[in-house]
Amino acid sequence: MQRTVVAALTAAALAASLACRGSEARAGSAALSQGAIDSVEALDSAFTAAMNHHDTAAAAAQYADDAVVMPPGMPRAVGHDAIAKLFASLGDSTVRMQLVGDEVHGAGDVAFRTGTYTVSTQSNVVEQGRYLTVFQRQHNGSWKITHDMWNSETPPPSRPPAGATP
Repeated sequence: MQRTVVAALTAAALAASLACRGSEARAGSAALSQGAIDSVEALDSAFTAAMNHHDTAAAAAQYADDAVVMPPGMPRAVGHDAIAKLFASLGDSTVRMQLVGDEVHGAGDVAFRTGTYTVSTQSNVVEQGRYLTVFQRQHNGSWKITHDMWNSETPPPSRPPAGATP
């Protein structure tokens, strides 16, 4: 747990630092290379393709062994098995997902990506929202997702006022 908290705080500090430093920091020697940005974007594409083919094992394989996924309104999932189970619970074969990345930033072996997502069926949009994903270069040079979270822009169902009869 302490490792997860430290990793999340490190990612948040990195994001804040890069945002405050402006475009000069991204152009400097510590900024992500175009190859690293391309790897992150390819990983997002592979994740989306796996989810749209309902291959939760392939989707979970895009994550580091100790990755943490924090979905809204649900307990977090840690590790490939828990992440695959979580993804299997999110939809059926008619559900499709689209990710639109806004930006990729980072330095060294850590990157983060923000963007928007749309979940839909053949007949309508089910949910839209925003996401933040943290990536880390692995010892073998590949990139994996270490932390992933999203929030819906779809308002929750309204509840009757306290004491009202349904």
